[in-house]
Amino acid sequence: MASGRPGHARILADVADVARFPDRNYFVSWTGTAPIDASSGEHTHHRLFRAGNRRLNHVLYMAGIVQLRNDTKGRTYHRHKCAEAKRSLEALRCLKGRHTGSLCSSSPTRACASARWQRCVSGAWI
Repeated sequence: MASGRPGHARILADVADVARFPDRNYFVSWTGTAPIDASSGEHTHHRLFRAGNRRLNHVLYMAGIVQLRNDTKGRTYHRHKCAEAKRSLEALRCLKGRHTGSLCSSSPTRACASARWQRCVSGAWI
């Protein structure tokens, strides 16, 4: 994820330690990148989750925009989602969710999650 030093600082300041979240789903909900079902009838649709940490959500949004501007894995992922008949904003929401997942380890051990978090903070996950 390419959010630069200010983005890393915001993530570090807001999250502090990712091991404090029981699992990935709690973390995704806390960041505000969890999709909310807004389907009606046969039309399947998800909308933005307005709750959560809006500052961190903004950092993830900016990281997604930077990845779309450059030829990166994020841009390839966005194109893949658009090919699956998703609109551009829906594909960007999926990309933000992917970034959030890379921040939070699904491992149940606190030591493993803390070690992964330290790599994220140091910029090794970019």
